[in-house]
Amino acid sequence: MRKMSYERYMVHDELLFELYNLKLDTVQYQVINGQPYLVNIAKKRKFEIGFRIKISKILDSNIENDTYLKELGAKLSGTEIDGDELHMKLLEKYGKFLCLSNFEKYMLNVLLDKYLCNYHSATITLKEIETEYRHKCMDKRYISLNDDTFNKYVKTLDLLADKELYLKTTSGFRKSCYGCNDIITTQDLLYINNYLYEDKNRLEISYSLGLFGKVIRDCKRYSVIAPAKYFNVNINQAKKNLVAMYLSRMLYVEQGIKRSSIEYKFMFRVDLDDVLKFVDDPLTPITSNYNRHKDSIRKLICGYLLDLKNIGRIYDYDVKVVNNIPERKTKEEKEREQWFKELAYYWGEKEPKFKVSKHTEIIVYISEPTFEYFAKLMERDAIYEDM
Repeated sequence: MRKMSYERYMVHDELLFELYNLKLDTVQYQVINGQPYLVNIAKKRKFEIGFRIKISKILDSNIENDTYLKELGAKLSGTEIDGDELHMKLLEKYGKFLCLSNFEKYMLNVLLDKYLCNYHSATITLKEIETEYRHKCMDKRYISLNDDTFNKYVKTLDLLADKELYLKTTSGFRKSCYGCNDIITTQDLLYINNYLYEDKNRLEISYSLGLFGKVIRDCKRYSVIAPAKYFNVNINQAKKNLVAMYLSRMLYVEQGIKRSSIEYKFMFRVDLDDVLKFVDDPLTPITSNYNRHKDSIRKLICGYLLDLKNIGRIYDYDVKVVNNIPERKTKEEKEREQWFKELAYYWGEKEPKFKVSKHTEIIVYISEPTFEYFAKLMERDAIYEDM
């Protein structure tokens, strides 16, 4: 799969997506070969993938293998150890080794693009990331990176290199020609073979991604669907890249289904909540202004779909915020609701307000819809208008 110099590879392999989906609430305690570990592994039908890290000492004997850290409070209830406090301390110390932050995901996407172009001797400079990917200006007056940006890059590369990746595949994971079945391995997520400091804050690294990178490369689940502009992001705006990654994979999968299916398929739906979950940083999750965050992600989705439409990769898209159709209430439910209203009136309380829930409906048209589909869509819109 060749690409033009201005294009960028985006990986669609489910191995990478499961790695990006890991959150801290799935971290478990395990004793492996007599050594205590924290593990965060996604277990699927045909593969397992995740991170693990050895910790300093074995925890309390009351804690069994495969115990989730969030259960420590209940497991250690009645002992001298505060399980909830232990849970927080362990995540504070080891959490960064068991999940990927959003900027780490962005950096890994950049490294994968370069690696897939030349996996025998992958090298990249920080200046190249700044100018070729993020499109920042570095002319003669701005020869080197500022200290904050340089340190952010180096810290992120070190975190990727410090993560211990676990990968296991079954005998039927992929077609035998890919050579990626029956794998059980642990490796560094990123191998940095050499650091070359050219000048102040100017760094070049040579790197590899081990067996994990070989599986990604050989299975060829990547494409140039996403426009290169979606690698042009600020350090604190990696969600733009991740939204493009998520939607590109959906389009890649759905186009494959369309080609192999007898049934004519011209559209698919995107669940906004699934996108929000994917782009939420596991190390700094959203805790306030959630509605504002939701609106910003919806705008990123709309902008990305518009770009795909303009370059002809999709036919069209439709984004609507609609009311959920309320379920029909039984006679008993209506009487109960009326009883609560009368009770509130008797005690001088405000009449309870019953809000109609809303959801965002996102439809992506791979090709031109049929007339029958538009007829059903108009019928549905008429139902909403009558509410």
